[in-house]
Amino acid sequence: MAKFNQHGLSLTNPTYILPIISLVTGIFGWILGIFSMVIGFTPPSSYFHFDQSFFNFLVPLPGFSWLTAMITGMIGLKLIKRKQYPTSSGLAKSGIIISGIGCALLYGLILLGFLGFYAIRSIY
Repeated sequence: MAKFNQHGLSLTNPTYILPIISLVTGIFGWILGIFSMVIGFTPPSSYFHFDQSFFNFLVPLPGFSWLTAMITGMIGLKLIKRKQYPTSSGLAKSGIIISGIGCALLYGLILLGFLGFYAIRSIY
């Protein structure tokens, strides 16, 4: 893409915002996930007295963040591949990988919990 600046014509790589949003949102989801684990499962939960609705809101929040990161990363990849010179797709791929691992762990553990609850409930 050719852009004019004060020194004349220069060739620059365009900056896409969606891959950046994907990576930042994926990292933010991991921060929220670690925070919810620390608050929910360790002794600081006895010092911070939150209502039960706070925990009900806090548990799925990293999952929504990771889903948003995956969607924006995929849209960003498609946007980059449509251009004449497809470069700088590393941020989008990193956001998709980071959020994919988070989604697999979170939703896998939730599914495993439901299956375990169903198995224990069917035994008794």
